[in-house]
Amino acid sequence: MWPTENSSAIHYRVRVGARSSANIRWAATLSQSCSRNGGKIVNAKTPSWLDSSAILTLLRGEPGAGKVGELLEKAERGELAVLVSAVSLTEVVSAVARLHGEETARDDLRLLLEMPVQFKPPTTDECVAAGWLRARHKLSTADAIITAQAIAAGAELIHKDPKLEPVAGVKQRRLPYKPSKR
Repeated sequence: MWPTENSSAIHYRVRVGARSSANIRWAATLSQSCSRNGGKIVNAKTPSWLDSSAILTLLRGEPGAGKVGELLEKAERGELAVLVSAVSLTEVVSAVARLHGEETARDDLRLLLEMPVQFKPPTTDECVAAGWLRARHKLSTADAIITAQAIAAGAELIHKDPKLEPVAGVKQRRLPYKPSKR
């Protein structure tokens, strides 16, 4: 079971396995964030493309995790295609390893590879399109590639990155941004 609007932290702990204190912290956050999340699921005819930030939102149990969980539930039932760039594997592994260590990164990678998503390597054309996006919008290489792939697939890009909002030509669903630390 993937975390959804109505799931509890216990379901997430079972799915993740609560192998680390970070996962327990994420699980506790998930139950709160799921109860706050509103919003509707995307039209099932439009595939969803998870940006690395959306995957990390789910893994960390941040606000918006319930929305990502709902998309995964629909994908698991065959009602929605959920796509992920192979580039996101690099971003997720490096982010989790830096913050929580290699063991947690391996655990989260295992979970990510079990998700009902289709991993897509970028094509040559998508890489060229990413170059144009990077030049025009000052995106990171990874963000430009992921965005170009979502555009090419006609998918809705699920993210929490304010730098992606001005990019024209891509359907977007913004997850709640993390509150800034003061």
